[in-house]
Order: sequence, then structure tokens, then C-alpha cells
Amino acid sequence: MSNDTQNHDWINTLVKPYLSKLPPIYTALVTIALIVFGFQQPHLSTCEVKTNEPTQSQLQQYNSRADYERLQIGMSQVKVESILGRGIEIERSHSSSTLIWKNPDNSSIKAIFENAKLIRKYQEDLE
Repeated sequence: MSNDTQNHDWINTLVKPYLSKLPPIYTALVTIALIVFGFQQPHLSTCEVKTNEPTQSQLQQYNSRADYERLQIGMSQVKVESILGRGIEIERSHSSSTLIWKNPDNSSIKAIFENAKLIRKYQEDLE
């Protein structure tokens, strides 16, 4: 099947059923947009996907077991981040948040805060 035929199949399958439900002016605008911008099927490879993974600059600081041991329950989030650096928020609710600090070797520290105070801390594979 040629690329042109594939593009028209995509339009017939996904676009035309919705065009029939739109007022005529919108149908005309969509048709013009398809003509102007082409009949290219979107590719997932061009979509930006946001993750909670830390960036390379955030991985540059290495946190040790000694840093982890300095963390005390009840400590403020500001104080924790002054010791460990800026954490990556991986979960949030109304009054709590969970942050992680991941080292280049995949060892990590995870901290749970309630009202910006440390209530739990975890470490994985720290040296």
C-alpha cells in the first residue's frame, strides 16, 4: 500500500467521522488545515513525554549513607534539601509529598514529608 493511500485511510478512519458531527464552518477549517499542513499521521516518536526521572544535572550530586544518617524525623523540607540538594517530587497530596534523590549508580534516598516536615526516610544501596 502506498504512503498516500495509508494517509487517506488514516483520515477516513479518524477524521471523517468527527467532521460529520461538526458545524460546517469547523468542517471547512479542519479541511483547510489538513490541506495546508498535509495529511501526515502523527508519530509517537515526535511526542514529548514528561517523566519524574531526574535530569543529568540533578544526578551530579552524590548523596552518601552519611548524608542519609544526618536526616532526622521532624526536620523541615528546606533543611533536608540543604543537606541533600534539590529533590525530585514523585508524589504529592494535599498535605504530604514524597521526594527522591537518585545517585548515578542508582542508589537513592526517598523522603516523605507531611506539612513540610520529614515523617519517613528510606535509602536504597547507599555506600
